[in-house]
Amino acid sequence: TSFIAKSKYRLSDLTDEDLGYVEGDHKKPGRSIGGMTRSRRQLYQAKGIPRDKSFLMAGKYLIEEMATWQYPFSFIDFETIAPVLPYFKGMAPYELVAFQFSHHVLHENGRVEHASQFLKIEPGVCPNESFLVALNESILENGGGSVFRWGAHENTVLASLLKNCPHVDAPALQPLLNGGEHAMVDMSKVATKGYFISGSHGSSSIKRLLLPTLQASLDLEKIYGNPSYTSDNFTDMQWFQKDKNGKVRDPYEILVEQESVSAIADGGGAMEAYNILQCQNVSIEEESKSSLLCSLLRYCELDTLAMAMIVQAWRGFLSENLQI
Repeated sequence: TSFIAKSKYRLSDLTDEDLGYVEGDHKKPGRSIGGMTRSRRQLYQAKGIPRDKSFLMAGKYLIEEMATWQYPFSFIDFETIAPVLPYFKGMAPYELVAFQFSHHVLHENGRVEHASQFLKIEPGVCPNESFLVALNESILENGGGSVFRWGAHENTVLASLLKNCPHVDAPALQPLLNGGEHAMVDMSKVATKGYFISGSHGSSSIKRLLLPTLQASLDLEKIYGNPSYTSDNFTDMQWFQKDKNGKVRDPYEILVEQESVSAIADGGGAMEAYNILQCQNVSIEEESKSSLLCSLLRYCELDTLAMAMIVQAWRGFLSENLQI
């Protein structure tokens, strides 16, 4: 309200003082444990970054943070739903159902592989226990290194499932929770403290960061600029593409373009697909069901691949000393 009273209606109207930014405030005790402060990010969003740069990195913070990570890097992403009307007997309204995960691994030599995936959509059968068993097995088989999530969701889901399924033998999972001896790294927090890129609208959402990061990274163009990505869900896929005007394309748009009918490109679409597959009173043709399953698998896989891409780009930027 005070800004409006001062006839300041746009971000560009705000001064450093309006945003509470003082040069060097990131060094003040208690303001931030390394990295960019909130006021610094607000300043970049309001005023932009130097015209000769497409992004800024808190290099010292990122170097120190990434030095604590251990290979192989595991990137995990969950798809869940919390329906008001439970699908399964004995469950309460809004009780969490975890029906899918994807797990990518980035090795020290730079090799990326889609290590495993889980999707259980059988109507009337709660997937939660199977989810925990499969995830535990995947972490044990591909673990030993740091495990990454993007945001609080995976930690919240895992804590809830372990609490509600205490009889499930999943020893590799409890240590991944906040405060655990092998706690997951929240890449969203790392991105917020260490990375600001034009085109992301100041957001640290992975879907906001991915396209501008692809545009800025020569490493990602080199790695994904050929039809060479192959997994259980993709064959000879080229994730780095340019349109006829020479602009880099969003991989999530490429994903939608690849689908015939039931394209899924966000978590809401995944929940909707799972809901359709659980509704036993809804008739669905086998071809449509198969298409939904394929779309679910491909979407979740791209989410964890995107996490690996971001880390690959950061490594490249830091090696080229492209930082603040």
